[in-house]
This record gives sequence, C-alpha cells and structure tokens, in this order.
Amino acid sequence: MGVIPKQQFQTTVKDMKMMKTVIEHGEPLVIYPAGLMCEDGLSTPIPSVTYKFLKWLDADVYVARSYGSYFVMPKWTGGLRPGRTNIDICKLFSKEELEAISLENLKTATDKALLFDAYREQEKYLSKYANNQKLNGLEHVLYQCPHCGKEFTITVKQGNTLSCTECGYAQFGDVYGFLQNEQGIGPSLRYISDWSKQIFNNLKENIRQDPDYTLSVNTVIKMVNDAKHKFEEVGIGTLSISSAGFHLEGTLKGAPFTLDVPVGNIPTLPFSPGKHLELQHGNDIYRCVPEDGKLVMKFINLVKIYYELRTEQSTQSKAKAFS
Repeated sequence: MGVIPKQQFQTTVKDMKMMKTVIEHGEPLVIYPAGLMCEDGLSTPIPSVTYKFLKWLDADVYVARSYGSYFVMPKWTGGLRPGRTNIDICKLFSKEELEAISLENLKTATDKALLFDAYREQEKYLSKYANNQKLNGLEHVLYQCPHCGKEFTITVKQGNTLSCTECGYAQFGDVYGFLQNEQGIGPSLRYISDWSKQIFNNLKENIRQDPDYTLSVNTVIKMVNDAKHKFEEVGIGTLSISSAGFHLEGTLKGAPFTLDVPVGNIPTLPFSPGKHLELQHGNDIYRCVPEDGKLVMKFINLVKIYYELRTEQSTQSKAKAFS
C-alpha cells in the first residue's frame, strides 16, 4: 500500500491529479471523505468537492462502512474499549452509473452510504464495550448545559455522571454508551450526539445573530521536531477565530510571528478535546495548546459552523443564479 501525502481536511489540485493517476494506472484508490475520528458519534460533513471528484475519477466506486468503531476508541477518552465492530463493503456505483448520475443524486446516495450517527446505530446492535459507562473527558465535548445553558459548567462525578455545577442537571452513562436522566432535572438526552448537536446549533444561531463574533485564547505553540519526531514548544501567542478565519500572533523561536488561516473551506481541524488543535500552513503544522483547554471544542465547533455557513451561502447563490 502506498500513501499520497496531503494536508488533512484540505485537498489541492495537485493532490487530486496524483489520485487520478492511481486510477489511470489501474490501481485501487482508497479515500476517506468521512473518515475522521469523531468526538460525538456524528460523522464529519463530506466536502462538496468530493462528488465532482468521484465523477472525475471515472471508475467503479465501492463503500466500506464500519459500525461500533467509535465506541472502541472515543476521541474524548484515552485508550481502547474493546468490543464488537462490524464492517459492510458494497458497490455504490459502477463506472457507467457514475457517468450518468446527476451531482445531486450522487450526493444523496453518497451521503446516505457514509454519514452516520453512532449512537442511533448502537440502538440496532446494543453492543457492550469495556468501560463504556465511563465518561471522563466527555465534559470537554459537552461543554454547555442543556438545562441552564451555561458553558463550561459540566463536570464528571464518580467517573460515570455528567453534572452541571450551576443547576444540578445530571446524566448517567450506561454500559451501552447511552445517557440516563435519573434525577429528572431538565431534558433527557439519551444520545451524546444529540447533546453535542444542541450545543452546535445554539452556537450557530449565536453566530447568525452576531456575525462579528470573535473567540480568543492565550496559547502555547508547538511544532514538530524532525530529529525527535515529536511536537516541542516553540513559542507563545494569542489564537483567535472569527468569520475571517484564524489569527495566531505571538513569538515563534524568539521572533515575532503572525499567521492567518481562512476557515470557510475547511470542514474541521485535527484536535484533541480539552487539549489542543492544529493549524496547517503549507508544510508546517502549528499545534496550539490553549491556556484554557476547555475552549478547544468551541473553536472546532466554530470552524464547522463557518464551513456550513459558507456552504449554505454558496448553495443559495447558485440557486439564485439558476432562477
């Protein structure tokens, strides 16, 4: 197996030509348009360019879907949680079908095959995973209370209960990964994905109401030491995000440093909840370790929101142009 080096979540024309070459040489090409290790059981939106890219490849398309892998290693916790996983592999389109199908129908069929909600799928399988009821680390993902609406008040009690320090709202984790509202305070959110989506939608509505919203945090900056093959601290600065994109300003290796990265075309970024996120610029990766790690998930939600809003605006513009 060979690999094609590229920036994560970002694809250039050069990348696509290299992938096309694989097909032209009669070799199989494996791509992961929704292969992100997700933090809440919800798949990452598939970049819109993917559908045109599939038609351009002009080849048979197969899809492989796994079930249960999210519960084996949730992004918000450390280590493995052994348990059952399943995988289905099927032919999605033949080369001839791909040529004839419209982009709209191609998108519908591809999304249906790849997008997922791990918690709703778990209702079908009801598989148990080791320590599945343990919720430590999930407070960094579900950072807003669905009852009182306060942010960063969620804590973990006794390892298996998410509780709000402000209003007393609490959800208990069971062996299947579902949540149980045993105290009867506030809404019952059985799926972690539903709680996460509620936080996302609340923030998205806030952005609609305040397009000039900016989130900032002091951060340590790390980069890869090629000799040691690991990230090392190289500076400090302030990281901000707005509709214009990321702005990182500070000192890097003792010199003044400024970096601007637009976010409208990026569906998400590499990150670890409660710990860090990574900005990519050319061949360089800047790992930002915020002074307050709780803000990492909010930064990532904003990246996803700005991507969605840009996609919605593009769709509306095309619809107006067509009409």
